[in-house]
Amino acid sequence: LATISHINSEPYFALGPTELIGEVIFSIVAILFYLFFAINSISYKYRKGLFLIIALSFFIFSQVLDFVIVLISLRYNYFRVTAFLPMLISPMLISAFTNRERDGLYIGILFGALQIFYPTSNIYTFFFIVISVAFCLYSMRVRKERLSTLIEWLIASISEVLVVFVFSLLASYSWNEMGISILGSLINITLAFLIYSIVLPIFERLFNIPTPFRLHDLSYTDNPTLQRLNQVALGTFNHVRNVSEMAYEAAKKIGANAELARVGALYHDIGKAEHPEYFVENQSGKNAHDVLSSTLSAAVIKSHVKIGIEKAKEIGLPQEVIDIIGEHHGNDLIKYFYDEAVKNNPNRTEVSEEDFRYTGNIPSTPESGIVMLADCTEAATRTIKNPTHQKYDKFITKIFSDKIAHNQLNDSKLTLTDLEKIKNAFIHYLLGRDHSRIEYDNQDV
Repeated sequence: LATISHINSEPYFALGPTELIGEVIFSIVAILFYLFFAINSISYKYRKGLFLIIALSFFIFSQVLDFVIVLISLRYNYFRVTAFLPMLISPMLISAFTNRERDGLYIGILFGALQIFYPTSNIYTFFFIVISVAFCLYSMRVRKERLSTLIEWLIASISEVLVVFVFSLLASYSWNEMGISILGSLINITLAFLIYSIVLPIFERLFNIPTPFRLHDLSYTDNPTLQRLNQVALGTFNHVRNVSEMAYEAAKKIGANAELARVGALYHDIGKAEHPEYFVENQSGKNAHDVLSSTLSAAVIKSHVKIGIEKAKEIGLPQEVIDIIGEHHGNDLIKYFYDEAVKNNPNRTEVSEEDFRYTGNIPSTPESGIVMLADCTEAATRTIKNPTHQKYDKFITKIFSDKIAHNQLNDSKLTLTDLEKIKNAFIHYLLGRDHSRIEYDNQDV
């Protein structure tokens, strides 16, 4: 880096063969490193190609603008242009699309690494770019409402001014050069946030990407799908609201995508709106399964997953949410009706487990695993009489152990430490849900 801290008197593009080969090799290696980390970081395999194409497209766009800015600065013999470089827009967009700050930081590091070839760079350029990107992404960690972008812009601007000030002192900028750099950084951030605010909603709708904004919009329960569930299956509607809050709190505890877990939980049972009377939370006295065989009852219960997936596609939910709907029961056994079938048929060989298993995939993400656990826990714990912390702990531990024993969490990437945090989050919520109340006398109150 020190070798490029001065400007060669020869034209910059008059590179020798050795220098040219070295720069090409370095660029290829840097890009390959970025691709390696990016591919391994993106959770959803069907999103990898899309996100990489978007990331590289905006990165190339940024590099072209970068090249133009450098050429203009060289023409006017001004070399303090680092603060003006379009280093922020690509990291901001990729971070929003993937909901991971580190994905944005990776492309910021790549941008900084390729700056070393420009004569306007010095020994501090790489670190300035990486730190600027990191501060900007950190300021955007809470993105639930569109208006929050203004607050994020303010925090990012203040942070960037401080970064420019420190690096200007390190690079021995004059006060005039420092002032120009601060102004350039503010213009840079403002333009980046403006482009971000315009491009993000377009891309999230165009490619149905579950950005924090999109998920926040979907979390409102007054949309037609959830309102219909409320009208025809009130018990299920109350159940999914409880599950969504449990999943949200648990996901926050382990650093998963809490908004995705919340939305996935809200919609996970929308398939029950078609035949609500067959699900216990919607029954009042009469049980619709009394007139059905165990096999047919299991088939009706299983169908709500398939119907839910079809409805989710019809209303245009993101694929990540559809996956949660399809995976929230995995391929587990519908034990009640299986046991009933075995009981009514002593010849066990004639009862096929496959007829009583859900046909979905097991949870493939932490969020999907959390929704599965929250779904089981919310329903099952309603049977506990006089609930206490100890009763909840023992009961939930058994539920989790059963899921592990039946290999339902094998692909969820949830660790034992995660499961302990999830359990504690569930207990905290359930203690609030089932808190004891004062018993009033039989009088007007």
